[in-house]
Amino acid sequence: MAWRYVLDTSALIDLNDFYSAHRFPRVWESFTGLVAEGRAVAPEQVFDEVIKSKFLHEWCTANKSMFVKLNEDSLRQARRISNEHKTLI
Repeated sequence: MAWRYVLDTSALIDLNDFYSAHRFPRVWESFTGLVAEGRAVAPEQVFDEVIKSKFLHEWCTANKSMFVKLNEDSLRQARRISNEHKTLI
């Protein structure tokens, strides 16, 4: 079974900061491939949080399929996990 990745805003910002596309194009090509395969996703709220970086905002716009709307079940699960594991946040 192939791994799936759920990303938050900081993961995308760190990827951009430490592995910029102009210095590490293959990293971004691979990452874009994960998105195209449906193996990398992020909550739709993340899209709104990356607007400070022009490149990242443009990349996210071009890869909008990775942003998913959280349903009530997902939110309930997230609350449960954060309540059970207080040190995660």
